Amino acid sequence: MNSEWFGASLSGASAELLAQILDGNPVPAFVINDQHVVVHWNRACEAIIGTLAAQMVGSRDQWRAFYPAARPVMADLIVDGALENSVAAYYAGKYRRSPLIAGAFEAEDYFPEFASGGRWLYFTAAPLRDRAGKVVGAIETLQDITERKRAEAELRELNEQLEQRIAERTTALLAANKHLQETISMLRDMQAQLVAAEKLASLGSLVAGIAHEINTPVGVGVTASTMLRGDIRQLRAQLDGGTMKKSDLLNFLSHAEEAADILFANLQRATELVRSFKQVAADQTSDELRDINLRSYCAEILTSLRPRLKHSGIEIINDCPPLMLTTYPGAIYQIIANLVMNTLIHAFPDGTAGQLRLTATLQADGWVTFSFCDNGRGIDPAHLHQIFDPFFTTRRGQGGTGLGLNIVHNLVVNKLKGRLHVDSTPGHGACFYLTFPSNLQE
Repeated sequence: MNSEWFGASLSGASAELLAQILDGNPVPAFVINDQHVVVHWNRACEAIIGTLAAQMVGSRDQWRAFYPAARPVMADLIVDGALENSVAAYYAGKYRRSPLIAGAFEAEDYFPEFASGGRWLYFTAAPLRDRAGKVVGAIETLQDITERKRAEAELRELNEQLEQRIAERTTALLAANKHLQETISMLRDMQAQLVAAEKLASLGSLVAGIAHEINTPVGVGVTASTMLRGDIRQLRAQLDGGTMKKSDLLNFLSHAEEAADILFANLQRATELVRSFKQVAADQTSDELRDINLRSYCAEILTSLRPRLKHSGIEIINDCPPLMLTTYPGAIYQIIANLVMNTLIHAFPDGTAGQLRLTATLQADGWVTFSFCDNGRGIDPAHLHQIFDPFFTTRRGQGGTGLGLNIVHNLVVNKLKGRLHVDSTPGHGACFYLTFPSNLQE
């Protein structure tokens, strides 16, 4: 480089110093003067572009190193005044004004024509000014950003692939989720159908149980009624024949009273079973929470049951303490009545003598354990886990204990929010244990 390329604006010493600086700089760079003549092309520029300085210096053919056809490079635009629209015409979307050098522009572009192969370059062109500030040339520096661009392209491609995989996976998950929701909906429908079927089967079984359970008191009532009709016919015959004695009349009246008591008690039992079934099965008990004294209330219940126990050999002992409970009195009544009648029918069949003891204990946690223990014939251990099952209680000839226990179980669990279990030894009686809160809340 010498001063003649810059005219009088740059001294020979200055031009030589600029050349040394540029040749010693590892950054590729070239310089043109205000006539667009290349005055310097450093070694780094030769290495990156593949065009020798001897081919470029002194010419206006700098475009040949970058483009296949004649056109200005960024340095040419700087020398010409670098108007924004002129820069945009050649580097639209690829350039910006330099934030560091006044009047300079920088850009990124791909150059496929290099002798060393296609390269991405980041380049900056800045004006060279004399002491008066006049533009006397331009310097353009280059930076090879090919590897960065390749990495960006690979990353972009990887991101696109990842986004595509995510989209595919999301679509698959959405489809799987839709299928899952459809399956859940189908299972819920099936569950509802099964619950409905179970309820229908349970209701049918309970109805059959009612029929079987009512069969016993009604059968006894029918027998008592038949006996009573027979006695009436015999009395009428004796009255018609004039052979009736006072003792015969008293005996007849005694038989009639006994048969009437049996008939009344068994029909009352049948009616109560139907009422209990209707209330429990439909959960329509109109019972309300109130405070009771357990001992006094049990005594009232046992008194009301006395007519049905008149001809049995069972002794009922009320050992309950005077505990104050907040509970459902109607549920307590049905539980005690059903357990007492279950004991009468199944623990002491055929009127055999026995004892039933009612006790209660208040636990530290505020729950009550209420027990019904008899010394009757007991329950087969193989059937202990079934006796509260309405399906089991309707099976004739298999040790069924009657519908009453299923009613008791439903009331304890669903109404009193408690638990119920039974212990028994065949030949030594059975104990039913009810555990429920002493202070129920709505």
